[in-house]
Amino acid sequence: MTFSAIHIALIIATSTATGANLVAWKQLTDIDGRSQHVNLDNVAYITAEGDRSWIAFAGRGGQGFIGTIAVREKPSEILKGVS
Repeated sequence: MTFSAIHIALIIATSTATGANLVAWKQLTDIDGRSQHVNLDNVAYITAEGDRSWIAFAGRGGQGFIGTIAVREKPSEILKGVS
């Protein structure tokens, strides 16, 4: 399931109004072996492709996201412990 920018804005606004803290940072490894810290609150979607996962960040880009990063972790590892 992917969320549109409107859905993401509603989730953030609702969470802010209720006092929920959604910030979830994860330390991941990019395909070159470098450590990357990712704010999962800014992620539009995650998809697995072979030995890597692609993370697309939410924003106002041409395809509904502003950029991507490839990491070694699988989507299930990335989302482990995130509610």
